[in-house]
Amino acid sequence: MYIWKTNKLAEDLKENKVSQTDFKRYYLISSVILSISVYFLSIEARPYPVVCFFETVGVIIVTIFGLNLIFKFNGGDDGKDYLNR
Repeated sequence: MYIWKTNKLAEDLKENKVSQTDFKRYYLISSVILSISVYFLSIEARPYPVVCFFETVGVIIVTIFGLNLIFKFNGGDDGKDYLNR
């Protein structure tokens, strides 16, 4: 997995060297970061920040559980086109 080496990631994507597990990890990381960002930006607009925190935690748990479940239903690492489906 490449976080900062985007040139190497681009090369591996062109050559189809990225595994389905890595696709899942990238998608999971980006989904969690997006969820945290959305709730972080809207926390002051809500009257109860504690409720917002628990909602954020709940959404992240559901996202992680759901993405892992979908990954297993797709065939795991032997599946094809995880993100395209």
